[in-house]
Amino acid sequence: QTGGSLRDDELDDLASFIQNWDKGADWTIEDALAVNQYGIIPGPPGPPGEAGTPVGVDAAIIVPQLASVVGDPVRGDAIYNGRERTGMQQRLGCAGCHSNEAIAPPTEQKWDNAINIRLQLPQFAGYTVEQYLTESIVNPGAYTVPPYASGAMPANYGEQLTIQDMADILAYVHTFSTVDPYVAPPPGAEATGEAPMGEATAEATAAAGAMEMTPEATAEATAAAGS
Repeated sequence: QTGGSLRDDELDDLASFIQNWDKGADWTIEDALAVNQYGIIPGPPGPPGEAGTPVGVDAAIIVPQLASVVGDPVRGDAIYNGRERTGMQQRLGCAGCHSNEAIAPPTEQKWDNAINIRLQLPQFAGYTVEQYLTESIVNPGAYTVPPYASGAMPANYGEQLTIQDMADILAYVHTFSTVDPYVAPPPGAEATGEAPMGEATAEATAAAGAMEMTPEATAEATAAAGS
């Protein structure tokens, strides 16, 4: 071995990624699992600042705290795509997987699929979109969207995100919704102090739940879409 200080497993990851580079949307689950760690899109250089307080892994505790902050979708975009550090001074590689539907559920479908599919499942009765997505980020092993493989998403984001980071990422994902369109808060808006569940989200969730979903339709929708 020459040319650098990469470990054997890092060399294997790099080789697997390069070999599948030109497959585009034709990646298979086997191709994705052959790469154990994906590269993070480079961000602007600069020394890390002081770390904040991590959110932890309990969505039931995190979601009420979201009322204490106002989500910024622009910053959420920057964090999600690795251009800006989180409050814990980490760079995330979310877009590295979620921009390829063969590897992970696509970002632009997450909010609406949570409303139309996930919240209609018995195990998510009483969940809000925010709670479902928060849990999927900090505790990805709680539910794996078919047909994706479990264990592909890092399980330590609860250590890498602050409550502001979480609010910003949720706001960013919300901007892709057509079922529950994102409404930007007015300039200078302050946190409401109430758990996030906007009127539009509540109505959209109720409307989706009102539709009759046969077991066959639910199975087809779950297999066809990711969140």
